[in-house]
Amino acid sequence: MIRSYELNEGGLRTVFEGDWRTYQVNYIYGSEETIIKELTNQYHIKIDEIVKYDDEVAADVIRNKDSQQFVFLSFLLPELNRDFHLDNLVNTVIIFILENKLILVSRRRIDTLVDLLNDVSIRSTKNFGFEISLTIMTVMFRLMSDELRTLKDDIDKLEASIAKSGPVKPVFTDLLRLQKFMITLSSTYTANKKIIDFLNNVLTIVSFRTKILIKLFRASMTSYPQ
Repeated sequence: MIRSYELNEGGLRTVFEGDWRTYQVNYIYGSEETIIKELTNQYHIKIDEIVKYDDEVAADVIRNKDSQQFVFLSFLLPELNRDFHLDNLVNTVIIFILENKLILVSRRRIDTLVDLLNDVSIRSTKNFGFEISLTIMTVMFRLMSDELRTLKDDIDKLEASIAKSGPVKPVFTDLLRLQKFMITLSSTYTANKKIIDFLNNVLTIVSFRTKILIKLFRASMTSYPQ
């Protein structure tokens, strides 16, 4: 599936008609090989190759064969509140920031991302791709941090219950499940540090928003169990 957006009075407006290629923001999710192939040909970027590595964290500034520069970001998003198997708990958000174009790709539809695109505020149309991307990552990382705290509280309660009444099987099973979620969330958040380092070192054009994101990330990292 594809959702398209156009710039509209300090934000984005969802568009349901017309040619998706002409709109400034495209969010692609699910199996859309035809659209990915068209974007690959249109921008001369190996998008079709990049999206195959949808379980990795990456960040880079790349030039295509026409010497046009674009920014590529890929970060991991745990979906612990979804009824997925443990091996399928992590979704990947891939972002391509080009001149006057923002392309977002994920394996599954992310409702939080759709809501963000509907409500995002944009201060500068010149750098809207960076602004939207930083907003997305700030909100997503904050949600991960909140999930971590909730998991930690739930684990503490279960451990207290086991200490009081012994390892009752249902409680012990719940504890193991939460601990697996904790490991998934912690390892994912740690992997995403590559994105923060990249933004801190490269993207000075949006330094104010970058600093906010870095501050949030570092503060959140201090709450992880060692």
